[in-house]
Formats: sequence, structure tokens, C-alpha cells
Amino acid sequence: MKNKLLLLSLIVTISIVLSGCGGSDNNATNNTPPATDNGVTTAANPETLYKQNCTSCHGVNLNQMKNADLSNVGARLSKAEIATKIAKGGGGMIAFEKRLDTNEIDALAEWLVAKK
Repeated sequence: MKNKLLLLSLIVTISIVLSGCGGSDNNATNNTPPATDNGVTTAANPETLYKQNCTSCHGVNLNQMKNADLSNVGARLSKAEIATKIAKGGGGMIAFEKRLDTNEIDALAEWLVAKK
């Protein structure tokens, strides 16, 4: 009985944590096109993207998760590796390729690779 209660508690905790990851899906409710400058789409602000999509798991200081500390991610991964991780997910991280466009993923990766 004690093991069943422990297992149930673990499942509930994991469900709560995973439901909070990823932030909001602004693309689903906001049909406004990205800002443009003379017809050219401008890059999104990576800090804003991070706050909207990443802080629920990684925290405002990039180090909320022990095994996913982003405060020095640029010392461990290249920009391409960071972009792939954001897009495809894996290792406990959800994929953002359907939530963020290529320019947003690239902007986030560029911002994160500077974290060394």
C-alpha cells in the first residue's frame, strides 16, 4: 500500500511539472503576423522568447533545473546543437518546432550560445 501511494504521488508530481513546461503557445491564439521593417520580418527578441517559453522549466536565471542548467550552455553546445535541441527536444525537453518558427529558434540559440 505504501509503495502504491508513493508511486501515485510520483506520477502526480511528474504530471504537474511536465504540464508547466513550455510556457504559453502564443501562436495558437495570436494570429498577428510578426513585426516587419520595410517588408522584411524582424527577428524576435530572444530574451522575450525565453521568458515566454522557457522560464517555466529553466527558470528566470537559466539554472532552475539541475540537469538542464542553461547558464553556461554555450560552453557545452554549439549554436546548431542548441537550435536542434530547441526544435526537436529530447532528454526530457519538449520540442518547440511547432511553437516557434525557424527565426525564433535561431534567435534563441544565438542568445544561448553566448552563455558561457
